[in-house]
This record gives sequence, structure tokens and C-alpha cells, in this order.
Amino acid sequence: MDARKLVLCLSGSLEIDFLKAVAAEPTISVQVRCADLNEALAASSAGIGNLVLIQDDPELGREHVEIFHQLNSTVFVIGTEERIADLYHFGVDLVITQPQAAAIVTALKSFQAVSAGEALIGEMIDSDPLPESESAKLATAPQEPTLPPPPPPKPIQNTNHSTNGEIWPAAEANEPEPKNVHKCILIRGTGGAPGRSTIAIELLSSLCRSGQSAVLIDADLSAPSLHIISGVITQWSGIAVACTLANRNDLDKRALEDLLHTLQPEGYLLSGLNAADRWQEIVPSDFKTLIEVCKQHFDWVLIDTAAWEYAEDSEYFSTDPRLEILKTAADLADQCITVGKANPVGIARLVRVLKNYPVKDEYVALNQVSPASAGKDPAGEIYKILAPLAAKENIFILPFSRQVEESLLRGISIFDHNPKDPFAGALNLLASVVQNLGTGKEAVTGIEKARQRRKQRMPKRGYRNKLFTRKSS
Repeated sequence: MDARKLVLCLSGSLEIDFLKAVAAEPTISVQVRCADLNEALAASSAGIGNLVLIQDDPELGREHVEIFHQLNSTVFVIGTEERIADLYHFGVDLVITQPQAAAIVTALKSFQAVSAGEALIGEMIDSDPLPESESAKLATAPQEPTLPPPPPPKPIQNTNHSTNGEIWPAAEANEPEPKNVHKCILIRGTGGAPGRSTIAIELLSSLCRSGQSAVLIDADLSAPSLHIISGVITQWSGIAVACTLANRNDLDKRALEDLLHTLQPEGYLLSGLNAADRWQEIVPSDFKTLIEVCKQHFDWVLIDTAAWEYAEDSEYFSTDPRLEILKTAADLADQCITVGKANPVGIARLVRVLKNYPVKDEYVALNQVSPASAGKDPAGEIYKILAPLAAKENIFILPFSRQVEESLLRGISIFDHNPKDPFAGALNLLASVVQNLGTGKEAVTGIEKARQRRKQRMPKRGYRNKLFTRKSS
């Protein structure tokens, strides 16, 4: 049996004991000793060894094992019993739970023997057939009795029929009906701070006030700000830790809850990156797993992403690696809210995003709308510009309000600060449309009614002049 070339990645006294134990084994030859997982990958890529022995590493994931297998290397991992299922799920060939040098050598030799036996059986199967005399003996040998196939199941007598006539089991009378939610909303926007993070937090508050659970994920890999806006003090990067756990198949409800910050009753925040250069830790496959886990445990999942326009040059945007996370979020989302700032520059940027990066089930939110920035009839002008790109009922007008700035300064929701503010009413309308409870046509109508009510409460100019003009003696 040829000696297996071993790439070793152990540490401490275990490495020394293993080297002493394996020195007397002619079938195992240690080719290189590596300090970490990256060195082991480099050694395998260079063709130094065809067998890798490493200690369980928190950074070890499916993609690493797949690379080793692509390099025709067998992967052995020394891990605990609690990690056996996860490591085999990653594709590891053998997990050794006894961290003793003798036990490791025995496991390597046993695995080699089993592999050699499988190869021998394969050669026997591919070899010439048995002689006719041996084949006749096998043919005349008594055969094991075979059992008859089981009878087909009896049809279930109930009144539940599918569209093609098949009968399905009736639901139990006391069985609760499943929730008809678990939706994912992508909140994207243009460059120039249109207010997508503010809208994301206020939308989360509105959804939670209707008695539903929601989680907001800060997936802005360029300039995360949700923790600042919401007044949350973070000591970790929630999205980075969650993606790492997802890569290791350790992301469950309990692990996710430990990473979340409570913003509202049943409303939570998963914080973004705490350093801009950590964006490479967010892998699309792990991010997808994170979203799927969140959808299992929350009624609504909101994803706040980076600006969909980094520069005037669209070629730069298309080559940015961070675009993969934006594309993944768009693919996973059931609905999308595209936010733009209601001024000439912001609307021009919004038109480019809507035209160049279309998404499914899209609503358009124009933020900070006022006559000063969009003309005397801002809603009418906005509808004319966006008519070729979005239906009128899918366009929402969010009026400019200083109450929003005051609520952000205090670190509370606009619904807690002033629930009768026109911006709060427009946000509630957007939330109701997202939940299929209304239509967007009421947005401008509600804002116009609020404006008329303010005018009615204001005293007439002549009355104010009489009130504040001092009578001459």
C-alpha cells in the first residue's frame, strides 16, 4: 500500500505526540505542518498532500471542504461529539472525536483499510465473470423468500378534495391555521441619503403595531447606520456573526435571538457591519441561509441595503463585488420598496435605478416631499415623471416633516413622537398596502386632507392683524 501524503494542521502537544506516533507508520507520511486552515488550503493547492488532518476550526465551512475535495484530498477533522453532525454536513470524510495521538493513527489506518477494501471490491465487480460451474451453483442455491407487496392504502373518507379530484386528509378541528405571512421586503434606494434607513425603521414600527413580529436586517455593506438611527449600542456585527453561524450550520432561533436588539414589542434589529472592510465576510450563500432562518421565525423580514448607485459610471457599479449581496436580497424578497429623495437630483437618480435595476413587486416611496423642492403640485409632477416606470397606485408620497427629525434626535419612532403627523399617516398607508390592506391611491388624498385641516385651524390674516396690532391711544 502506497504511503498517504499528509497535510497536518494540529497545535500544541497533540501535534508533537502525533508526529512521534506516526513516525513508525510506513503508510502515512507527513509532508507539511500548517499553522492554520489557509496554509492547509495552500499546501493542498500546491499538490503537496492528498490527505488533510486538521483540528476543528470555527472558520471551517462547506466551501473549504469542497475545495479540498476538488483537489482530490481526503479531509479528517478532530472535533467534539457535538460537532459530528455539522462536520459531516460540511462533507468531512471522517470525524475523530478522541484527541489522542494513538487513536488518531488508528483511525487513519482503519480508514485507509476500508478505502482499500472498497477499491478491491470495485475491481472485482469490474473483473471477468465467474466460471460457468460457479454461476450454476449460485443459480441452484436456495433463494430467500420474498414478501408480497403491501396492499394499497385505503382512501380517506372526507370532504377535502384537491382540484384534480384527489382526496386529502381532513385537518383536525383543533389544529391552528398557519399564518399567511412570512414575507421578505427589500428596502433599497438611491445615493444621496434619501432616507431608506429611516423608512425601514418606521415601517418596522408600523408592522409591529399591527400585532405582527418583524426583524430588520442592516445589509448595507458600505455605510450601515441603523444602529445609530435607532440608538442601539452594538458590541458586535450582527450580520457578520449570523452569516458565520449560517456557514457552520449553527444558526437557529436561539442563536439568532442572542444577536438581535429589541426596537419595538415584537420588532428587532440585526445590526450591520461595525467596520467597512468586513464586507468580504458576507457570502451570498450564507446571507441566503440567514434570510431563510429569519422567515421561519418572524412574520416579516425587512432588508435595508446599500445605495443602488455608487457613481455616475454604471460600469463601476456592475463590477463591485458587494453587488452580489444586493442581487441576492432582491432575489429573496417578495416585495421591494425603492426610496428616492423628492428633489430634482434625487428624482433623476431614482429614474436611473428604476430603469437600470428593475425588481419584482416594487413600490416607490418619494421622501421629503414639499412644494419648496418639487413645485406647487409635487404629487402631480412626480406622477408625470415616473409614469413610464411605475403605476400611480404604487407611488407613495412621504411629506417633509420636522417631526421626523425630532423623533430621530430623541431615538423614538414617529408613531410615539407624534402619531398624527402626515408622515406617520403616509407610512401607515404604505404598511397597509404592503400587507394587502389598501391601495396607494389614498396617499396624496390623506396628505391633502391633513393640509386642509391645518389651514382651517389657522386664523385668518385680518384677525391676526387685529390681534397683534396695538391700538393707538
